[in-house]
Amino acid sequence: MQWFFAAPVPPNPLRKNGRLYTALAIFLFAFLLVGAKLFKLQVLDHAAFSAEAAEQYKMEVPISAKRGLILDRHGIILADNELVAKFAVDPKAIKNKPKLAAILSETFDKPASYYEHIFADTTRRYIVIAREVPLERASELDSVKDPGLIREMDSRRNYAFGDRAAHVLGFASNDGRGLAGIELFANRALAGRDGYQVMQRDGRGYLRPDLDYPRVPAQNGENITLTIDQSIQQIAEAALKAGVEKADAEAGIAIVMRPSTGEILALANVPDFDPNDFSDASFTMLRNRAITEAYEPGSVIKVLIASAAVEEGVIKPTDKIYAEHGTWIPTPGVRIRDDHSYDSLTFRQALEVSSNISFAKISDRLDKRRFYKYLRDFGLGNYTGIDLPGEVRGLLHTPAQWDANSKRYMAFGYELTATPIQMATAYATVANMGRMMKPYIIMKRDGPEGTVVTEPQEIRRVVSAQTCRTVINLMESVVDSGTGTAARIQGVDIAGKTGTAQQLVDGHWSKEHYTASFTGFFPADNPQYLISVILRSPHNGYFAATVSCPIFREIAMNILELKHELPPEARTAPAPTPLIADGVVDIDGVPIENDEPDRPIWEVRGLTEEQGRTLLASQGFIVKGTNNNNSADDIIADVQKCGGDTVRFVLAKPNAEQQTPATLASEAAPDFVGMPMVRAIKLASAEGFRVKLTGSGTVTQQFPEAGARLNLSETVGSPTLSLFGEEQ
Repeated sequence: MQWFFAAPVPPNPLRKNGRLYTALAIFLFAFLLVGAKLFKLQVLDHAAFSAEAAEQYKMEVPISAKRGLILDRHGIILADNELVAKFAVDPKAIKNKPKLAAILSETFDKPASYYEHIFADTTRRYIVIAREVPLERASELDSVKDPGLIREMDSRRNYAFGDRAAHVLGFASNDGRGLAGIELFANRALAGRDGYQVMQRDGRGYLRPDLDYPRVPAQNGENITLTIDQSIQQIAEAALKAGVEKADAEAGIAIVMRPSTGEILALANVPDFDPNDFSDASFTMLRNRAITEAYEPGSVIKVLIASAAVEEGVIKPTDKIYAEHGTWIPTPGVRIRDDHSYDSLTFRQALEVSSNISFAKISDRLDKRRFYKYLRDFGLGNYTGIDLPGEVRGLLHTPAQWDANSKRYMAFGYELTATPIQMATAYATVANMGRMMKPYIIMKRDGPEGTVVTEPQEIRRVVSAQTCRTVINLMESVVDSGTGTAARIQGVDIAGKTGTAQQLVDGHWSKEHYTASFTGFFPADNPQYLISVILRSPHNGYFAATVSCPIFREIAMNILELKHELPPEARTAPAPTPLIADGVVDIDGVPIENDEPDRPIWEVRGLTEEQGRTLLASQGFIVKGTNNNNSADDIIADVQKCGGDTVRFVLAKPNAEQQTPATLASEAAPDFVGMPMVRAIKLASAEGFRVKLTGSGTVTQQFPEAGARLNLSETVGSPTLSLFGEEQ
């Protein structure tokens, strides 16, 4: 019973409230974990998470550099930048993606799915969706308030004169990269360097500059001034387009150059394009043929061969060359022919009438290595280094690759190729008294570090100044009385040379595709302008004398008019017509004959009947008769061919201007000794003299002698000048 009266055992509080304490322990442990985590987040990782949170509200927006201007030599802007809008999106910030996609689709004419696909890329915070949006079109989105749409002002390239100088300027892509022309060649300088600005998005989703981050400004591109004269460029393009259309040619090239410096004043190509909208332009339109197209130059090469021959002392202007009566077979199976049948020609006459046989024989007098050296020194087979992209070097084989007749063919422009800029540079070398200048088109650059001016660069001396004077005199004869008469301008001394060459098409010499070219410079005694005109595949006449020379003349006359240097008589004088046409085009000795080959005839229009008879008699022509009732004062208005070697003069009364004695430029007699008789007559007449002739060919004596004082007070009418000539 003891147990019945025993006191009860007190309960163990731990056992009674065990679950409570366990719960408290778990809660305390969890509290400690949370506290530790909060401590880590709030204290230990505060900086990292703050930066990450801030980055979600910040974005780096690029600041585009302003592309540099392109100007002509007189500071006229050719390429600048037009203010436009640019739109981008921040996919994470867009509030209503379907609605925004629909609005953009309607504005920019692209499907809404295109924009929805862009919006799905949330890995990027700045995606450009439209560039170069005109401001009037951009205003259509002014009512859109979605914070995910970003508007920025931008600029695009604008070419002020449309297609003018398109192949020089080139064009740039939508993102500001130069793709052609100067835009490509000088892209790094023009583009500058982009900057950036860190922006922060506020609570409403709008961007504002973050002042805690530095703003890196853009460095605008350099302004580039070209050697191009936009007025001369306009003249060259207009004349070339008209000439190409008239000749029904596939393409045309015109280059205007300053021989003494190498500056390119104009460079034109037809067909051309508008760099403001080049997306539909074909490859043919985009090609800058002046530097990217090599062709067989034909007879224009003869000026370089003449320079080499004179420099080497193997021939003089008065030396005679047997021209084989038009056909020469130097080796069995090879035939070289001229456009007309000649017996013997002086070196001067050979260049005037562009005798292939004569120049093939002249090449035989030159050592092949010396021959090759001169062509190489004139720049053939090598880059000119002009500051435009895409230049090709042409083809000039080494002597080891020549066969027995290669040198002969090269003497009249085959078995080698050259670019228009190479030939223009070579002719400029002759015009510049033998000093070759590097052609260039960038005159200066203006950038943040100042102005850098391009200085003219002499490459080498090719031939002596004396050789150049001799060759220039020969080239003047080509324009005065040879194949280049259609390039003449009354009162302006022009030196030049024509060339008509057959093209190689599908491995065969084509009878339908020719290259017609004329390169000349003026004034001949101190050349300021060189103009080279080349037509590819003209179909309405293909001789350079008829299709290229008139374009040269048109460009030259307009340049002189622009500079107020055009002689008054040039404005009223009728346009000359070709007196000598290239009747045969020789390809590897195989000629293509003109249907009606004409013998060359010197220009005698404007002279008296006596003067004309004397000159044409020296060529073997017989004057059959003239129109009736003529007097000694009548002048030759036209020359009619009567078949064979017979011609007839059509005489006309001199007009009032011709009847009035010209005013002498000075009281001293000028020097005509050594000139071709036909040129001396024209110059003497222009000086105000009446001319009496004895003999023909080259002037060997004159009376009064050069420098003699003229007693004008005792002279009735125009003073008389007697010229004595002989064939040498």
